[in-house]
Amino acid sequence: MEGSSDTRGDSLFVGSLESLRGLAALMVAVDHSMMVLKIGGMDMIWAKPFREIGPFDAKVAKLVLLFANGGAAVTIFFVLSGVVLGLSLDHTKLGGIRLYFAFLLRRMFRIYPAYIVAILFVLLYLFTGIINHNGVSIASTFFNWSYRYTPSLPEIASNLTLLNTTLVPIGWTLTTEIVVATFFPFLYVISRKWPGYAVCIVLLALMIPTIFPAYAGVIILPHVYKFFIGLLIPRYGKPIFQLIFGNRRTGRLWFLFSILLLLAERQLMDMRHPGFGIIETTGAMLIIFGLLHANQHGGWSLLEWHPIRKLGQQSYSFYLWHFPLLFVISWFMFALVPLGIIEEHALAASLLLCAISVSITYGIASLSYSLIEAPSIRNGKHFVSRFIVR
Repeated sequence: MEGSSDTRGDSLFVGSLESLRGLAALMVAVDHSMMVLKIGGMDMIWAKPFREIGPFDAKVAKLVLLFANGGAAVTIFFVLSGVVLGLSLDHTKLGGIRLYFAFLLRRMFRIYPAYIVAILFVLLYLFTGIINHNGVSIASTFFNWSYRYTPSLPEIASNLTLLNTTLVPIGWTLTTEIVVATFFPFLYVISRKWPGYAVCIVLLALMIPTIFPAYAGVIILPHVYKFFIGLLIPRYGKPIFQLIFGNRRTGRLWFLFSILLLLAERQLMDMRHPGFGIIETTGAMLIIFGLLHANQHGGWSLLEWHPIRKLGQQSYSFYLWHFPLLFVISWFMFALVPLGIIEEHALAASLLLCAISVSITYGIASLSYSLIEAPSIRNGKHFVSRFIVR
């Protein structure tokens, strides 16, 4: 399976990259699980540097969050989207306006159906009254901030269209995917057809929002260059792979260095710092370089493990469903276990909450993939073939 490919939805399937997407979704799930409670009496541990964290339990939680780095995982998602969507367009026979509309429609069929069902689930428990909108004293600001009130009809409508993402907080990444999809085919043409110097100019231009403070409050623009870097990997990745990863022993050291780059930036640099995200993206890029060509050099066994492969296959559903399920599971914990006990054993409670929520989400994601994702992908392909391809 390593390095093999077939078509799945609107992207090209590469086994190792799909598994990497699964690991990234798991990183986000662990990250969110460790952010529910105040651990060691400390709030917002994820936002504090390690030197400011005193209690031992809080230090352990911070170490977990170092590896379960949700921000780095999102960067992996964006770079991977550029890679696999670009490879998919390499294999299409369409061109011009038909290519554009076929691509956009498939993306919408891929993203929206499962997202809408997840929102309906959130609305179900928000309107049943089981949620205490006043919050919980032992919970973090992050948790108490979520679902603070029953949404209005305009807010529900804006969430359904991804103009607002208060009902499924990770939805901002889906908004980014949809917005980038509207001009992704143009970026694809640039990445494949333009000369190298022109490609470099476009890449530098796309990186401007990460460098200038004027864009600090903009959510989407600072991430566009990550998709473009993903597009460039198939074109420029092989010679770089041979240079960096060609020797098996040296390649493993470089792979570890790539992981360090991916995970270290958010621990060492303020997110408001000009250029934030570039080091992290470089780490993601190097990891994907290695995995894309790993079939020639043995690969990495963790990504060949069946549960990880399956998680990769259903990673979108897993990523989409985990936070809404985590929120419900957390409220059951608050209702069934005395708050004093939870507060005293906050680290253990967080780890248990993580294990339970990940296990339940894994099962729900499997159902979501089978009943919603896969049919909507097939329907998208059928719609495009019937109304655009012919």
